[in-house]
Amino acid sequence: VDADAETNYGFAMPNPVGAGLPNPASYTQNFGTNTVTDNVTGLTWEGAVEPKTVYTQPQARRRCNEKNGGWRLPTRVELVSLVDFTRPKPGPTINAIFRDTPGERFWTSSLAAFSETAAWYVGFDLGATHQVLTSDAYKVRCVLGAPSRCPTRFQIQAGELVRDRTTGLVWQRPIAVQQKVWSEAMKYCPTLGTGWRLPSLNELQTLVDEDKETPAIDGDAFPNTPPKDYFWTSSPQAGHADFAWYVTFFHGHSDVDLVTNPFWIRCVR
Repeated sequence: VDADAETNYGFAMPNPVGAGLPNPASYTQNFGTNTVTDNVTGLTWEGAVEPKTVYTQPQARRRCNEKNGGWRLPTRVELVSLVDFTRPKPGPTINAIFRDTPGERFWTSSLAAFSETAAWYVGFDLGATHQVLTSDAYKVRCVLGAPSRCPTRFQIQAGELVRDRTTGLVWQRPIAVQQKVWSEAMKYCPTLGTGWRLPSLNELQTLVDEDKETPAIDGDAFPNTPPKDYFWTSSPQAGHADFAWYVTFFHGHSDVDLVTNPFWIRCVR
């Protein structure tokens, strides 16, 4: 992480405590208010959620907006920040402080790049993110806090590096010269020098640009990103040693695949 990160532009992406990665998740239970404050991102979340009610995406947005005090439906990257990928399916893949969370899909406010009838969900059964029709019915957890704004997010630095002012992370600008299986990907990044590593599931998803597709990433900061291929993360699937998490920049979804498949690599520090 860049020591000079301007964290007022966004937030450091938390990683699960058990992952042994930077920015370990930390929460404060606000007793009497059914809220939980994320001490890393500064966001405040609903604690317990409605046990049975599901909503379409427009209904979910409306439900949060109608709460007093500035509540809103979280963006994709905000809800991703709650994913604990160290917890096995059927989940819930979220910290236990969010008590009674069902291992189900939850809506975000983020729409698909070229369709107002599709939006992003985050699944707390496994931890995956995908786009689906806004008419589908899923759970909702509202958030309190100003959304991140950063008009000049990426800074290109010497040595073909890109500094992300929202998260404080520094990325390789080019990708590795060839695709690698997951075990080789894990070994590759540290060979670049001190602090370099394969990004976690949560960290790599911060590069997804929801306003773009094929590829869903900033093309000026990260040129020549393969538009339909997968990128490895350092996150194994909990309970399944043969699978690990990837992010694809086709439209930005995340899921798991066999560790023996060769995917692209973009390292971080």
